[in-house]
Amino acid sequence: MSSTFTIDRRSLGDAHVVAVHGELDVLTRDTFRACAAAAIRSSRAVVVDLSGTTLLDCAGLSALVAAQREARASGGELSVAGVHGLVRVLFDAFGMGCALGGRDLDEELRRVRRRSRGTGSAPGCASLTACAS
Repeated sequence: MSSTFTIDRRSLGDAHVVAVHGELDVLTRDTFRACAAAAIRSSRAVVVDLSGTTLLDCAGLSALVAAQREARASGGELSVAGVHGLVRVLFDAFGMGCALGGRDLDEELRRVRRRSRGTGSAPGCASLTACAS
């Protein structure tokens, strides 16, 4: 495992935030998936914060897609915030850039809270599965 990889998981009201720091790749994806699965079991709304992610490869992207599918299968939602730099390049290369919008973590948490209260959602919600299928 990469020595620069860490995950912070915290509850912020209606949502759990899984913040990825460092490289989300073939060496770290299993750790991410386990942490994301625990967050999905704990909350119907999970936001993955990639603002601290320095590298994302196809294995990491696949882990994000699998986590989103798991959340949806359990009646929840997993969205992504903080996409930037090289991570944004990979999302754009796979046609996910438009679906993600430019949300930062605070903006995504506000969207999740509005949705959980039944007041709708902001346009352009992250949908990884539609783009990566």
